[in-house]
Amino acid sequence: MIIEPQKHPFCENIRYLRRKYALSRRAFCNLMGISEAKLESWEKEWGPVNLSYKTSLRICAVFGITTDDLFGKQLESPKK
Repeated sequence: MIIEPQKHPFCENIRYLRRKYALSRRAFCNLMGISEAKLESWEKEWGPVNLSYKTSLRICAVFGITTDDLFGKQLESPKK
């Protein structure tokens, strides 16, 4: 699955959820089985995100959210 970061809230949601649950980058990467470079590229929106379906389901399970939540809406309220 390839996601265009500028069109989807995924990148902001990953960063928001990780911080909300006080997970360091290293802890999150170990939990997900991904590299820190991959997480950094997701959070910094360096081009399209290449994400497997299995990884997306794992993220949803860890945070107790649905794929609609992860990809379909911005979870954090925009800052005023």
